[in-house]
Amino acid sequence: MKNIIEIQISNHKVSKKKQWEILVGLYDEILHKDKNWHFFYEIFFNIVRCSDKYKNDVCRYLGEHFVRYESRGLWVDNQPITKKHQKHFSIIFHEYSELIMKTGNIIVAEDLKNEVWYLADRMIHCFLNNCYYIAEPWKEEARLSASWENTIMSQLAAGRTNYNRNIAKQIDKIDLRDYGASEVECKSSKKKKIEV
Repeated sequence: MKNIIEIQISNHKVSKKKQWEILVGLYDEILHKDKNWHFFYEIFFNIVRCSDKYKNDVCRYLGEHFVRYESRGLWVDNQPITKKHQKHFSIIFHEYSELIMKTGNIIVAEDLKNEVWYLADRMIHCFLNNCYYIAEPWKEEARLSASWENTIMSQLAAGRTNYNRNIAKQIDKIDLRDYGASEVECKSSKKKKIEV
């Protein structure tokens, strides 16, 4: 397994537009060269993972742009199934991130909506299609071989809905909301404040 480093970038009170600009800037300047990099959105921070050899460049870029971040060290996933298959997930996560960087250039909202929908559909279907030969438990549950994929997708949708409902309740408790423009104290020795 290659050494992949995790960096958490604060997004609290940072507009979605600014968060995206930071990710695109990192990609354009540094990460496009890295075959292991990927990113994720979380509630209070964005996760950027990259090969160890790019860590200093990423941290330098973030510091030069007055972005608060924390280097978390070597990536070991906290999801048991991802940790079990981390070598494969590192490739999958990288390719997802690359696709989104390319898709992010679509300007017309309806085109972007369609593109993202079809990407998600193909990703999910292709994985389930590959599961066809080992899907007997789901096929029995679905009672019809042709509808087993629908059974799994319905269960996934229900599970994700419950998970997101619980997250939304937590967000409501702490009054977290999306921010347009606000001031953020940045990680720098001068403790400057910038408009984001």
